Amino acid sequence: MWSCTAACSPIRPFSRARSTFISSRTGLRRPSAMLDRAQVDELFELFEKNELAAAVAEARAQAERLVAEMEQARDFAKAAALAHRLKGVLLSYAGGAAARIAERIEEQAQAQGDVAPLLSELKAAVGAWACAWSQLLR
Repeated sequence: MWSCTAACSPIRPFSRARSTFISSRTGLRRPSAMLDRAQVDELFELFEKNELAAAVAEARAQAERLVAEMEQARDFAKAAALAHRLKGVLLSYAGGAAARIAERIEEQAQAQGDVAPLLSELKAAVGAWACAWSQLLR
């Protein structure tokens, strides 16, 4: 339950958390004292979006590296391990379709089957996943 002063305060607990977040990113001691609630929320969303974009870009680079390593893998155990790592990266950022292909590659590699046909499908799925994120973050 909020006290009267907390309820009457222009910065509610959720915005206080946002204000603290902004403070940690900008070095401002009390952004809520300098900015109104809408400005705090807008600045928070900008930082949040930029951090998400950076995380997705890193995940995409990591996914592309893992796909390239998979193409060069000479043994099935390594291909299966790489596919498993890639599946984790993709699932962290909602890359469900590409993760399912990575899972099929992992299973195929464990069965010592040919994974080459699935790699081009995986590349296309990773590309579509990255494109969807870039559109979402515009």
